[in-house]
Amino acid sequence: MTNERPGYREGQTPKLAPNLRGKLLTVNRKGTVVDAMPLTEQDYGGIAYGGGYLYVAVQEPAEILQVDLKARKVLAHFAMSGPAGGLEYDRDRDLLYAMLYVGYPHLAVIDPKTHETVGMLWSDEGEMGLAKVDGELLCTWTSGWDPGSFSELRVLSTADGHVIRRLPLQGVHSSLSPLDAKVSGIKGFMSLVTTNSATGATVIQRYRYYHDVGPETH
Repeated sequence: MTNERPGYREGQTPKLAPNLRGKLLTVNRKGTVVDAMPLTEQDYGGIAYGGGYLYVAVQEPAEILQVDLKARKVLAHFAMSGPAGGLEYDRDRDLLYAMLYVGYPHLAVIDPKTHETVGMLWSDEGEMGLAKVDGELLCTWTSGWDPGSFSELRVLSTADGHVIRRLPLQGVHSSLSPLDAKVSGIKGFMSLVTTNSATGATVIQRYRYYHDVGPETH
């Protein structure tokens, strides 16, 4: 997902053409955009896929969209108490996790069948992307976006949201997405990584994940 009105610091310049903003982009491994699907002309938070549907967090109004990719249409709108960043579908429990930007606690648990928030878990300010990998709920945390900022990978409890483990990461990590082990052959995740906070240079990095060791660049 790309924002309709992306924010830039002084000295930074847009990298994406205006006609590709505010859309769901399909990008091949060379970085070429092969499809652009409009959903709503708003800014977005996290995205997640599960149960045959794509889920997209919209900032204003604060809601989650349920999208049928084959039909290329929005099927439902889930109202939220605040805008969400990280979003993940828990296939083991058939639930959505949404990391809210405002209020405490931040981590909402949503039933995608009823569209209702069925629980709120503890979370820390600065927690960003979410990914369920090999039975563990992972989350990126960042200290900020200014030069010198840093990130952690956190393992969260699905019972109460508290941090079980903290692992250091190189660079500022934000969005997460679990890898499909059947396709990639590994258990792990992809993450957006800001490699230069001054210019905003960002890459997609792939990681293999080990329970006892943590992430390994792959």
